[in-house]
Amino acid sequence: MGRYFFHLHYGEYTPDVEGSEFESAQEARDSALRYLSELLRDQGHRFWEPSQVTITVTDEWNLMLWQLDLKGMASPSVASGGGYGLGK
Repeated sequence: MGRYFFHLHYGEYTPDVEGSEFESAQEARDSALRYLSELLRDQGHRFWEPSQVTITVTDEWNLMLWQLDLKGMASPSVASGGGYGLGK
C-alpha cells in the first residue's frame, strides 16, 4: 500500500497535503482519472475560465508519477462573439 498525492492546478495551485492510500499504483492512476472527470462534471461551468486543468500525482517523497493536463480552446469565431450565444 502506498500514499499518493493529487495536486490540482485549476486557476490556482491547490496542493494535496493529506494524500490517499491505494493498494496499487494502478488504483492511484485510475483515481486520478476519476478525480478529473468528477471535477469537470461538478465544476465544468467554470472550466473555460481558466481553460486548463492539471492534476499532478506524486508519491510520499514528492516524486512526480503522472500528470493529467486538459486544456480547452475556443476558435477565433467563438472567442470574438461570433453569434453563438455564449455568455448570454
